[in-house]
Amino acid sequence: IIEVPKMYKKEINEKDKKLQEWLYFLENPESEEVQVYMNKNENIKEASYKLKEMSEDERLIRLAELREKAILDEREAEDTGYIRGKKEGIIEIIKNMVESGMKIEEISKITKLSELEIKELLAK
Repeated sequence: IIEVPKMYKKEINEKDKKLQEWLYFLENPESEEVQVYMNKNENIKEASYKLKEMSEDERLIRLAELREKAILDEREAEDTGYIRGKKEGIIEIIKNMVESGMKIEEISKITKLSELEIKELLAK
């Protein structure tokens, strides 16, 4: 893990200097500092050219957008599934408590759900 603000503040040795150059590139590839680094570092220069190529290619831009959307959709599906599964589990537990003879008031005390919430869950 790299804490970027700390990297800029700390005293730089030769090893960290290259890392800092890349951090500047990742933060703002168009900055003046990066232009200076490009003259000294062929890898940064090549990365800058590749970035420009990719930024101008509408097909690649569209693919990147679709990939980002797919990742967000997947996360949403996981979250929704988790919540749905958790809710179904709670309903099952409450049904089992009722079937074993527990009163709604007792279930409410144990689950910290209101009696109305419990009745609504049982109605589903």
